[in-house]
Amino acid sequence: AGLLREYLALENKFFVGFLVRVFKPFRDRCLADSQFLYKLMVQEVVGNGTSLVGELAVRKGEIVDELEYVLSDLMIGLVLEASFVWFLTSSVPFPTLAAKSPSALSRALSRLPASPFEPSAALRAFSVPQRIASVAVCGAQYMLAGFASGIVGTAITYALISGRKMLQPEYESKRKLPPVLENSAGFAAYMGLSALPRFVACDGIERVAAAALKEQRAALNTLIWSLRLANNYFGGWHFVVFFRWLGLQETGDAH
Repeated sequence: AGLLREYLALENKFFVGFLVRVFKPFRDRCLADSQFLYKLMVQEVVGNGTSLVGELAVRKGEIVDELEYVLSDLMIGLVLEASFVWFLTSSVPFPTLAAKSPSALSRALSRLPASPFEPSAALRAFSVPQRIASVAVCGAQYMLAGFASGIVGTAITYALISGRKMLQPEYESKRKLPPVLENSAGFAAYMGLSALPRFVACDGIERVAAAALKEQRAALNTLIWSLRLANNYFGGWHFVVFFRWLGLQETGDAH
């Protein structure tokens, strides 16, 4: 009855209602986590905003020469920021239906928590090995998303630089263009080594806070904003530092 009320409430929201009706994974996450939409909104706004500030702080006077990289990072960021929340949100609001899936892989994955901190429920009890396995699965998802984003992001960077050369024939980049496969592997490594542990930690803190602040929604929302603000500012800074350390975003004599 509770899930039915939530579903009907979601259906009454214009764009959200459309997505709930036509996109089952989105519907399931909305029903499995009442904070999903709020976290998604916060992550997009805070994530992209603080990542931009972090990039500006690191690039400083080189921002004009590196504008294509900044724009490419922001475009890819729209998708990646959503994936940070998406992969750590349960997609199993109906455990009994998930257990009857014809796909053996789907059944196996449905028995794992979306996050190592997802609480057990009456029909979904999680063991320690299952929680550890969820980190491995989520890590693989993060790295796959990072690799795919790296390919698309590098293609966007190439296109933006080519467009700039058409508008400014005298323009010459102060650094070589990043190789596609190496850049994509760098994205995957960043997602697995930096983004995954940070967002898993955020998820754990938010779940504990949600249980402790059930009647204090404003305090919980403020904590989510603050936590993701700090996390993403560090992430934006660390992204540039990490890629420069890999030698994938060097400018001039920067090393």
